[in-house]
Amino acid sequence: MPVLRLFVVWFLFGHMAAAMAQSNMQGNVQTFGDYKVHYSVFNSSFLTPEIASAYDIVRSDTLAVMNIAVRKKQADGSYQSVEADVSGNQFDLIRREPLQFQRVREQDAVYYLSTFEIQDRITIHFTVNVQVDGKPPFKVTFSKMLYHDA
Repeated sequence: MPVLRLFVVWFLFGHMAAAMAQSNMQGNVQTFGDYKVHYSVFNSSFLTPEIASAYDIVRSDTLAVMNIAVRKKQADGSYQSVEADVSGNQFDLIRREPLQFQRVREQDAVYYLSTFEIQDRITIHFTVNVQVDGKPPFKVTFSKMLYHDA
């Protein structure tokens, strides 16, 4: 009976997380008023050795990278990168771990990178808090299945 209960909890949690991730979201962007939070998650092995070295990221088939960028709508309708306080965590059915972000500034762009270990073929759920301009934090939630790069 405990196995069946675990399956039901897992099934409901998965559907709830998927519904949360689809609400208020287009692609890999979530909008909060005049702000857009862009995000991506990918295997660190996808980076070229030069890019990984430039950002002090280890290339590995068991490590992933999260990239967060925040843009604010301007009076002319365009969007401009803004700095933010970014924190969050990643979790699956067994473990929960914080994400440690490093700020990267390149010309007019600002983004935040975090690396973390992954298990092969496990769906990871993410909650990222983004705080800008003294406003209450925006909560970005999404899920992604990651694979070891073989």
